[in-house]
Amino acid sequence: MKKTAIFVSAVWFCLTLSATAARPADELVAQACARAGREHKTVLVMFHASWCKYCKKLEAVLALPEVGRVIDRHFVPLWLTVMERGELKATENPGAAELLKELARGASTGIPYCACLDSRGRLRSDSMFTPEGAKEPGNIGFPVSEEETAAFLAMLRKGAPRLTAAELDTLKGGIASLRPDK
Repeated sequence: MKKTAIFVSAVWFCLTLSATAARPADELVAQACARAGREHKTVLVMFHASWCKYCKKLEAVLALPEVGRVIDRHFVPLWLTVMERGELKATENPGAAELLKELARGASTGIPYCACLDSRGRLRSDSMFTPEGAKEPGNIGFPVSEEETAAFLAMLRKGAPRLTAAELDTLKGGIASLRPDK
């Protein structure tokens, strides 16, 4: 049963990624916002690339069945491909790089970069934060430290205020299980 659930989650995740390949970012965001409005959810936009190891970590966390259930309850997930190289450049979503720059308010940011949008496409929260002792904000990417994890969860909570403490614990556990040092 557990293997079946993991397989189904992995297939769903792959279909979600492939369904968005090379389609214009503005079209995908509009569709996600419309769905979010109908379902009373928040759009969780995640920018990624095939070569990015931290993107793969985030993808793996969200593919965990228990994490996926929490995300699906509160968010309409949307993966946008940016920063590809060589022949994979064609898999980028047209307009996604510009949207990334707009959402990050012009800041130079790495990936994965996440943003929570309301059903009208307005930014609620994003993965930019200022670590203790830093002068400039930076992108969390995949949360590695406890401080980054707390900031990432706060970003999700701000984006979807109905997330419960138990659901946040589930998300935190998923992140901890796939930290790069594991």
